Amino acid sequence: REEWYTKLCQQRLLTNGQKKLRLKLQTQIKRCQAIYDRSQANSDKPLQPQEQQKLAEWDKCKEQLAEIEALLDPAKVKVAVQEWLDNPPKPLTDVRRADSHRICYVGKNTRKFHEDHWKDMVATSDATTIHGATANEFRSKVNDAKK
Repeated sequence: REEWYTKLCQQRLLTNGQKKLRLKLQTQIKRCQAIYDRSQANSDKPLQPQEQQKLAEWDKCKEQLAEIEALLDPAKVKVAVQEWLDNPPKPLTDVRRADSHRICYVGKNTRKFHEDHWKDMVATSDATTIHGATANEFRSKVNDAKK
């Protein structure tokens, strides 16, 4: 359970934009490393202006990546999920989709006709999911752990 909550928290801490930026920075750093290695191996061949520009931005990319990686600090994540490890939430009634999003429109005659069959179904009742596993919840817990 500890591994699962830790992994879930780390996946949900970053926004989509931060995840894309992280991947872009990792790619740029790999390319810069390849350019640097190639320049060291072939010191007689000069670098192109674009390659020199990429190497000049290399340190800046590393710093940005380090800032994003600092958000995923495992120690802070462990503190953030400790509450769920000590007191795990009740299991979801339906893991395919949050119950609040499973409410469907059914006409009054159809609802009346299937009333007995659909009595305890989540999609046709007013049941709600126990909240607490959203990305915002994990972010707030990690921010509280920083303090």
